[in-house]
Amino acid sequence: MGIRDLKRLDDSDILITRALKFLSFKSKFLRLTDSYPEEVRLDALYRCLSGSVQNRAIREPRMPCEDLLKLLSVWYASSADLGMLEDVLREKLENTYPGSDESLSDYILRFPSYFDHAHQILETFSLSESPCCCLFLNSLRCKAKLCAEMIRANARKAVILEHMFQLARDCLSDV
Repeated sequence: MGIRDLKRLDDSDILITRALKFLSFKSKFLRLTDSYPEEVRLDALYRCLSGSVQNRAIREPRMPCEDLLKLLSVWYASSADLGMLEDVLREKLENTYPGSDESLSDYILRFPSYFDHAHQILETFSLSESPCCCLFLNSLRCKAKLCAEMIRANARKAVILEHMFQLARDCLSDV
């Protein structure tokens, strides 16, 4: 979503954007602080938050960092229209393609983030992992050789995203 698009957003769009940005922050924060002791992670989290979300986090009883992040994710999601949020996440999965300069490993990191975000905040997200495998395979059509190699390797039978991603990595080395 570009800056020009922000001018056309209504209040519900802004809430969805905030929810998605928080989910992105959460993923990055967990990845960057993975090796830190729990107390250090929690302290870093409190320092990264600002405004009303920081106030909310401070008012909550002390809990592990991941539990607090999960609670805040639900809070962000509940302030947005859940049906609209699900539509946005579904649309992202259905219309995501690797960028022309994007490496396969970067794309493999980006694609499942939408699926993970949806399942973190929407208990009944309408897309299961198996259809997402098909969406991932279809998204690779712009990389014709890789897509053809994956189809030859029975990628259509994959029902677990991690298996699909490993197959893509394996096929990339064959192309």
